[in-house]
Amino acid sequence: MRSAIRCMVLCVWGLVIAGGAQAAPLDHVVFVGDSITFGAHGDPVDHSLNRFSAYVGRRLRVNEQNLGRNGGTAVEFAAHADFLDYQLHSSSILVIMLGSNDQRFIEAPLPDFRAAYRLIVSKALRVICITPTPRFDDAQINSNGDTLDDFRQVVREECTGPVIEGPSLYPPPPALWKFLVQLVHLNGRGSRVMGRAIVEVLQDQYGIRRR
Repeated sequence: MRSAIRCMVLCVWGLVIAGGAQAAPLDHVVFVGDSITFGAHGDPVDHSLNRFSAYVGRRLRVNEQNLGRNGGTAVEFAAHADFLDYQLHSSSILVIMLGSNDQRFIEAPLPDFRAAYRLIVSKALRVICITPTPRFDDAQINSNGDTLDDFRQVVREECTGPVIEGPSLYPPPPALWKFLVQLVHLNGRGSRVMGRAIVEVLQDQYGIRRR
């Protein structure tokens, strides 16, 4: 009798532990990127009005956190990667859009970019990567002999999750002029286009539905 009671207690306790071990719902999306992620050239007071991350948050009713910054690079984010440990948790998905400034402005050696990108990716269990968007100087070679497409290839190789190909906006077809600001950044309409692409991946790959 005593052993039967003990078995019952252990079985119930096992069910409680198993229930508590279930994965938390995916309700937190963290965006890391450059000025496009930041929403540059949007509302001068509130850049969040021009962010594709804001569209994702509204569309799916998830918590979105935008860490984009003007001039952001993978090398820079990797140098402070420990900061991501405090932003990400078990219910987080990390969306990365980096590489343009690494290639053009700081001209990072490709192995340095790869190491930095790999470190950022390693901070999250679930990752979505967006390749740098093509632009008018796409074929330009930096001082290390690398083009932006070389950096895109690193993104494809290092991403452990789905890869979204950055929309080809350069040179923009006539229909896309209305989505651009100064031929570099997305305006509000362009951000919604990008946001919809991310929403589709979140729904298809991670089963996130509007709450």
